[in-house]
Formats: sequence, structure tokens, C-alpha cells
Amino acid sequence: MKFDAALLLRLIRDQGTLEQASSILRARGLEHSGSNWDDMIDRRLLASLNDGKLSEQDMIAIFAEVEEHGRQHVFLYELGRGKTIDHLFDKATLRRLLKSSQRFPNLGEPSFVESPETPVIVEVRYETHGEAAFLVIKVVEPREQHYNKQETESGGRRTITFDVRRYRAVNVVRIWKSGLVELRIFSHRDPISYQGLATALWGQIDAVVQQDMFRICDLAPFRGAFWDKDRREDVQKLFALRSSDHKNAAGNRVRAAATASDTTMFDDPDLIASMDSFHSERSAAECERATVALRHEASGGKLNRNVNLLLHGETNEFTITSKVTRSEYEFVLDSILKNNK
Repeated sequence: MKFDAALLLRLIRDQGTLEQASSILRARGLEHSGSNWDDMIDRRLLASLNDGKLSEQDMIAIFAEVEEHGRQHVFLYELGRGKTIDHLFDKATLRRLLKSSQRFPNLGEPSFVESPETPVIVEVRYETHGEAAFLVIKVVEPREQHYNKQETESGGRRTITFDVRRYRAVNVVRIWKSGLVELRIFSHRDPISYQGLATALWGQIDAVVQQDMFRICDLAPFRGAFWDKDRREDVQKLFALRSSDHKNAAGNRVRAAATASDTTMFDDPDLIASMDSFHSERSAAECERATVALRHEASGGKLNRNVNLLLHGETNEFTITSKVTRSEYEFVLDSILKNNK
């Protein structure tokens, strides 16, 4: 597809944040300050493109980084026993699979769809991060936001109307050569359950890879690490626990939370003692949900600020509540996986 700088810049503005764009430019050693989007686009992105400091491929990479990371519900899966995905990492085989379905573009040929009528697979590509290799499938879908609710009554009838705003959402499937899978679903602007959306996303790519090849990657060990007295000291160095929900073997539930914005639950010894009592060996309690913050001061410079995470919903689901750069996303995911043992 022909490179369209104006379209890419518009999509970067719609999908990203100023902080995200600034961090990406800073990582490339370019001027990165911008007081508003007009400033960021005209004086930074477009100026760097025009004077050759950014190439067309750089702009495409920036666009991908902006729209593919953060403000997402992420579902994790792992390859089932006896299953293999070697065929997905053989280019000739993958190209044949892609051509067998009209839903898929050619390998490594992205398209830039601004506002589709139905979900569209816009890119299939290989990428690497360190020693890890991935297959990435990107899906763009239309969304609607309803706002400005208005009610009128006439003739014994009440009429409710909304203004409707359409927006573009990007969902990403990343399949690791090692067998791990991430389904990243762009967060809706209204609270909903995401399990059905994850199933639908699997269905959109089933001509190439099928959900039944994988099993869920349960995040219970990570949620439970805060309540394991042998592990909590280490996990607390990186994660601040803000709230958590618990259920014991009898089905009884307890919820606890730190209320002050600059504290964690572990700043209150009495609160923790109570929760430890609920987690006695006899009660067989489990942590079902948690809200945590990944501490920037413990990230070794990988994060510029704390990143809030929700461990809610399905057992293999976590949510990144803000936009992040790719390097920040990789650090978040790596930190979760290392503590999910």
C-alpha cells in the first residue's frame, strides 16, 4: 500500500498519547518535547520525516508501537501438550495458509484502514524481541461510544436518544515461537466482560491458528505470590498491591484495599495479618482479583512512571489501564511471567 504520511499521523494522534509519542522519539535520540498534538506532529514527527531523521519505515514502526501497546485486556495462553506451531514459523507454509483465506493480507504487507465497517485483519508479520520470535496478527474493528443521553416525554411515551461516536479499535494476537500466545483486546470505553471478545478474536484467525491448540495460562501463581510468605518480599519490590479479592474453600469472600493513593496494602500490618489469617492452610483461600502498580523506581529505568494493572476477569487475563511504549509493555509482560511460577 502506498505510504500516506497524513493518514498515519492522524491515526497516531487518534490512537496514542503525547507521553507515548514523546517516549518513542526520545528512545530514537530525536527531539521529543511537545506541548500539544499539533506541536508534536508538526515540529517533531513531520519535521523529522521531512528532514530524513525518520524514514517511512520508521513512521510505520512508530504507528504500530502507538496503537498496539497499552489500554488493553490481555489474555494469555500456552501451547497444549502434543501440539506444534512449527508450521506458523515456516514462511512458505504460512504464506500458503494466508492465501487460503480471503480474510488475511500477504505476510509482511500492512494496510492502514481508518474506519472499517467490520473487523479487518490488516497485518500479519514476524517480529523479534531479544532472542524471542513471534508471529503477529493485527485486527482493526469499528466501535461506537454513546454519550449525551437525552430523554423526552410526549403522549405517554419516553424517548431516550444518544449521540454516537465511532472510533477505531486495534486488537493484536502475538504468538511466540515458544508456544505462548497473547490476545490483546483494546479496552472498551464502557465496562464489559471480555471473554466473549477473546473467543471472537480466535474465530477471526482460525484459518491460520485455532484456539483448541492452546490452553489458558493461569495467572493464579502471580496473584497468589503476594500471600505466599516465602515470595511476597520479592514480589513487593516490583509490584505495589492496591486491592485484592479473596475466596476460601467454603465459598466465603473478603475484599481488602489501601485507600490512600501513595500507600499499598502492605503498609498496614494489621490488614495484612487479617488477610494472612483468612489464607490459613485450613481455609485454602485464593486471591481471585487484584489491582497492582508496577513500580517505576524498581524498573531499572524501563518505566517512566508507575503502570497500573488489573488482575480481574478471567484467570488468564490482565489489563493495562494506560497507553505504554513497546519497551514498557515488554517489561510489564516479562515481570508478570517471571512472577507467575
